[in-house]
Amino acid sequence: MQSPALGTRIGLLILNGFVAISAIAGAIWVVPTMPMEWIKYGPFTDWTIPAFALGFVGGFAATVVVALLVRPWVGALGSILAGVAMIIFELVEIGVVGWTLSDPTLSGFQKSLQLVYLIVGSGQALLGWRLWLTTRQAAPPLPILHPA
Repeated sequence: MQSPALGTRIGLLILNGFVAISAIAGAIWVVPTMPMEWIKYGPFTDWTIPAFALGFVGGFAATVVVALLVRPWVGALGSILAGVAMIIFELVEIGVVGWTLSDPTLSGFQKSLQLVYLIVGSGQALLGWRLWLTTRQAAPPLPILHPA
């Protein structure tokens, strides 16, 4: 009989793998080519910091993929953090460039990317929490919480 956590782990592997690939690719090839007028009213003078931030989100998700395979409880906690990082990145993006769903100059999938990644980040965090609830007994006790 298969573990009930297996489906959750597979879902997290897919979500974190998707974020790892798309965020790293976006940081390298997409963000640096975006129009400068999109950030002229925000705190950034160019796309360097947003590209590094997106690359960090993707790199962290890639690390979580490995953790999910080796230590599911670490991957669970990492997925929660990776999801929160994605949500924060998207909320900052919305604050700087605006909500793309309301931008009449955009069309197609590009218009809905913020919404898609907010949903993906929420999925990472929620599934990570679900996996944590089923794998936390495998985590070693923290000395701070359980002094010897």
